[in-house]
Amino acid sequence: MSGEATGYVFRHSTAKGAAFAVHLAIADIANDTHEYRVWVPARALAEKARVNRVTASRSVRWLTENGYLTRLTPEGNPGRNAAVEYRFLMPDPGGACSERLQGACSERLQPLYNQATTKEQDLERKGTKESGTVSDEEVERLCTLLAGLVEDGGDPRPTVTKAWREECDRMIRLDRRSPAEIEAVMRWATADAFWGGIISTPKKLRAKFPILRRQVKRAMPEDVAWGRKLT
Repeated sequence: MSGEATGYVFRHSTAKGAAFAVHLAIADIANDTHEYRVWVPARALAEKARVNRVTASRSVRWLTENGYLTRLTPEGNPGRNAAVEYRFLMPDPGGACSERLQGACSERLQPLYNQATTKEQDLERKGTKESGTVSDEEVERLCTLLAGLVEDGGDPRPTVTKAWREECDRMIRLDRRSPAEIEAVMRWATADAFWGGIISTPKKLRAKFPILRRQVKRAMPEDVAWGRKLT
């Protein structure tokens, strides 16, 4: 299991929906002591990512074509349940992307939790939770992100309403969730085969946040998604 690999997926992966779930599942089993090699049967990968086998295979092909995996097993039909060996790759999001990834590098490959402005960083150092202030820009960003993730999952893009903003504000101000935690849980839940059909509004996200947070913690035992240990 590689905390570095799973952290890379949360911070830099451009995969969406089921492909993101498969990317995260592969990262979770990447062997960092053996050059990030991955051996996994198609059925086991599909079960781990909670998708069907056809979707898992298509996602692996997309990840390979977009520079996130390289196949080590010779091409051919390895058998229905035979394990195919891949190497998990972590392309540099800082500008060393391949040409086919350049279109995604502008936003999707930027570190998720290093986008704060100088003002927001200052608020974090002073303790935003204690001051009781919440950045309107941060609330708007989280609402817009959730709307986009719901749309990426195949549903019509929802409208960001006053109620959406109020629920995001409450998660930060009353529940004392950091924006980084909210974003990590939001991305994981909307990519999950089960929770993706449930978490479609900030209200639902807030209601299920404790259990979703525990599931993300199990998927990422070193908690690299939000950059610090959870208590």
